[in-house]
Amino acid sequence: MNFRQRLTHAVALVGAASMLSGCWLFSQYEDMKQADLHFRNEGVRVNLRTVALALQMYARDHRGQYPLKNSWLGELTRSYYLPNSRLPPNPWSIMDEHTQANTVPLGPLPAMTADGPFDPSPAGTVLGKGARPSSPLYTTTTYGAILYDVAPARRMCVIYGVGQLGDDAIVVANEMRGRPFEATPAPTPAPTATPAPPARPSQAPARQP
Repeated sequence: MNFRQRLTHAVALVGAASMLSGCWLFSQYEDMKQADLHFRNEGVRVNLRTVALALQMYARDHRGQYPLKNSWLGELTRSYYLPNSRLPPNPWSIMDEHTQANTVPLGPLPAMTADGPFDPSPAGTVLGKGARPSSPLYTTTTYGAILYDVAPARRMCVIYGVGQLGDDAIVVANEMRGRPFEATPAPTPAPTATPAPPARPSQAPARQP
């Protein structure tokens, strides 16, 4: 084998090694991306459990009622219900100025319009094209957002955690607290017995003269 043949052979080996190395690095990169996404979505589940516990403590202190929909976040953060009186850090941004500070619309998720049994949207429900948090004002499709709704009688509530799947925002998990509320029916009055009419005194027949 002359020098040119050896050089060609060496170049081919280097090219093949480079290609294999590139494929391996790409595979490792994809695995790291998936692991990172799994870690962030798990962080949302942990945050959801923290908020669910705070809601449970709030209801205990308020005769079984949960916060109003438009003020739930303020109710939980102005007291001791949440650690450091704020929502947990968002897994997609740990910057303080990106912490959720508003009630987020439910978007395509069903609202609690009655006090009866309720089936929340399951994990995996697609909410739309997602986005990382860039301000404290979140939308339905902001990764890491916590969505909240409460029944009219405030005896039952649901929260959803928003995660990521590809480019979409999805429901990662949900938590329900409370139970369906049924108004206590008014007592049925007992039937009143109708008194029998008084008996008339019997009259003796008149005597004939």
